[in-house]
Amino acid sequence: MSSGMRTYGTGRRYVSKDNAIWASLDESPQALHILDTNVTNNELNKHASSFSIEIGKKASCVKKSEDESVKLLPKAADKTEERHKKSNSHLVPTIIVPSHGRNIAKTSDSDVNTSITESKMTENLNAGLQNRPQRKSTQLSYLLGLVDQQIPISFRDYIKTFKSSIYKIGEASYSEVFKVEKDEPIVLKIMPFGKENQIRCSDIINELKITKRLSSLEGYVDLQEAVIVKGTYPSILIKEWDRYDRQKESENERPDFFHSSQLFCILCLSHGGTDLEHLELSDWFETWNIFLKAAKALATGERKFEFEHRDMHWGNILIKRRNDEDLSYLLDEVSFDEFEDSNTSFPVSERSFTADSLEITLIDFTLARMRHTGSSSPIFNEFDDPELFSGRGDYQFDIYRLMAKVTKGQWGEYFPKTNILWLHYLLYQLLYKKTIPKPRDLREQQLKERLTKLFKLLEPVRRPHKGSCPLQNCAFPSAASLDEWINQQYDD
Repeated sequence: MSSGMRTYGTGRRYVSKDNAIWASLDESPQALHILDTNVTNNELNKHASSFSIEIGKKASCVKKSEDESVKLLPKAADKTEERHKKSNSHLVPTIIVPSHGRNIAKTSDSDVNTSITESKMTENLNAGLQNRPQRKSTQLSYLLGLVDQQIPISFRDYIKTFKSSIYKIGEASYSEVFKVEKDEPIVLKIMPFGKENQIRCSDIINELKITKRLSSLEGYVDLQEAVIVKGTYPSILIKEWDRYDRQKESENERPDFFHSSQLFCILCLSHGGTDLEHLELSDWFETWNIFLKAAKALATGERKFEFEHRDMHWGNILIKRRNDEDLSYLLDEVSFDEFEDSNTSFPVSERSFTADSLEITLIDFTLARMRHTGSSSPIFNEFDDPELFSGRGDYQFDIYRLMAKVTKGQWGEYFPKTNILWLHYLLYQLLYKKTIPKPRDLREQQLKERLTKLFKLLEPVRRPHKGSCPLQNCAFPSAASLDEWINQQYDD
């Protein structure tokens, strides 16, 4: 039998050296001391440090060879002791923790009594438990400070401030999205947080910081306001949720179960238009300019903030077509009458007109990574949800797994190649998932060929060798380098 394994009943288990040391300690109940709430933690720890634990006769040190590092664990404490602990739950147990890797002198097999005092290793369990809600409270206070609030405001009262009609227009795994009809429509992204199976407060803080920073850049959603609210879901939003569910079958649970203590973060965002998934593209001019502007937005984010979107699926790319009034500046003072009976070509090309008629907006920075100017600490998501990497049936899910190979799990580091992965995903969606009319002329055909060429240039290795990067054969390490290459290659 191996020295590192012991049989216990009919099963086998491995026992570490640390557990063996704990096994040698006396299992009798330790003294419990009533916590005086007026006593500070420092005083309490100072008082507790005077106590010591004696190792009883049950703890015997056994001779063993250098490779033998374990002993059989003793049986669990009896039920009488367990009832004693429960009945004294209001008391504060004091535990003296042995130092890691402590050397215990080898003795004979006879019982020994050893007294050990570890005054500076004392931990008060009650203080440890108190720290957890304090950390959450600290995070909430920090979040409230970011939105210039002292306390959360009433959810219902906040929604009542919008006199205009409100419609649900979308949803995500942890949020609902509503549109408020105004002269300039706004979007409310409503995210419950702070409880089990909800967004963590730290993730809310990260998304809020990133969204604020990127608001100043072209191609990113504009954050107009952020508020922290508390309470049950307002009835007007429940009704809109039901309407959306009847028409599109929501994948989320009806939000009527939230308790009055529930916290929400509401981001008030500019309305960026229709998401790419549901937008009908009219020609290859539009298709080319959507890709071009998305690449340029990522390039700008990289240069300014070492930004990586890390979740740029076609639901997070919004497209808005400007109306005729917005485009009137292109015509300047040119009159159509002057060119009606003339062979002179119109000064505004079809390509440039189409480019300026489209506006793209990148949204949803829940998984994004960036670094504040002058800061050494990046803002990022840990990607600790295993479900992100288990999806099947869409190229989007492959991108998450490819990102994990690029970053090797170091999500806080800067890997702009993740932006290249999402741009390749975007090309795939445009070329193979969107229904676009066939090119009507040579110019459109050229634009389609450009996109096809870029798709091949950016293509990752789907199954790279162990330890190698999926983009090892890609000439572009970042969206910024791709943007520069496009400007040089296609200077038109």
